[in-house]
Amino acid sequence: QTLTSEPSFGEYAPPEANCPLFILLTFVACMAALALELYKNGQGQDPLGPKNDDCYYRTEVQGYFFCAASLGRNPLLGPDNKVLIEMGAKEGDAIVNHGDVWRLVAPLYLHGGVFHCGPNMLVLLQLGWPLERRHGFLKV
Repeated sequence: QTLTSEPSFGEYAPPEANCPLFILLTFVACMAALALELYKNGQGQDPLGPKNDDCYYRTEVQGYFFCAASLGRNPLLGPDNKVLIEMGAKEGDAIVNHGDVWRLVAPLYLHGGVFHCGPNMLVLLQLGWPLERRHGFLKV
């Protein structure tokens, strides 16, 4: 007689059992938000014009113009502060006095720049990926 060992009630599924959907969606949302921040920072700037503090580091990808502020303006290699505020950075006055409650969620996906987003995404993938694979979408 052979006995099969099946997980008993309450045991965790093997690490390869779950797809890390929440981590993937969060990663994609954060990267898309950063790309949109850099794109919005380039709006109204001349791609061939002289560099300025608002748009110092610049690139064009398939006709889309992205730029980051100078390191003096934003040392995280990201957009100017006015772009972050426009996209939903947390502003207490706007939340309390103007009812912008969406500003409580938007900062979860916004990043100050490449040097802020990069390490955050590495930690998200290194910690979140195995956790979600082991425990599943709802428990993460």
